[in-house]
Amino acid sequence: MEDHCGKAGRSKVNRLLAKQTRLFSYIEGLQAETRVYYTLWQCGPELRILVSGEAGPAVRCTFPADMECRARNLLQYLYENAVMPSQAADVLADCCTVGQVEVLNAGC
Repeated sequence: MEDHCGKAGRSKVNRLLAKQTRLFSYIEGLQAETRVYYTLWQCGPELRILVSGEAGPAVRCTFPADMECRARNLLQYLYENAVMPSQAADVLADCCTVGQVEVLNAGC
């Protein structure tokens, strides 16, 4: 599992707190087979939700470390509603009034 903390977590505690994977099967003419990953990271003094797929950009939302319950609830919401990375920035911007939402390059 790749560390998605980057500079914010260097020389501090970086750890994966939660990970869920949504599998989408191939449906001819409608949908390619793919996986979407929903992860929550502790990156030093902050928490980061990351929604990423096998291709395309990922979306990250950053929270203060004292908002772990809110971050876990948002992670569960994203997973249970099968929010794709392409939609995650808008959903997080609507739900995440204190966090910072970023769209990352593919493979980040």
